[in-house]
Amino acid sequence: MEFEEVQQLLQNRIIQLMNSNDLSMYQFSLSLGKSPDYIQKVVSGKLMPPLPVIVDICNHFDITISELFDTSIKQPEKQHRLMRLLQYLPEQQLDGLIMLLSKE
Repeated sequence: MEFEEVQQLLQNRIIQLMNSNDLSMYQFSLSLGKSPDYIQKVVSGKLMPPLPVIVDICNHFDITISELFDTSIKQPEKQHRLMRLLQYLPEQQLDGLIMLLSKE
């Protein structure tokens, strides 16, 4: 994957996450402690944030870096939350859930 592709992926994902959480760029910038201009530059592709800022973005949305960049995950915040809940289910309940989800 080329740098430009990674940057475009990050731009798209940030926009998707802001939209799915009804966040304006201004609100998002405040929560990250960055200026709205900074977020605008990231979203427009004029600036690639350093790793600490990418970590802050992930922490804000409660997702991992891999979930941020995995385009097969359509709603990473919800999937991450579900995975956290699933880890505490007893095996019998997991099996029941698998059966329920597997039915067509």
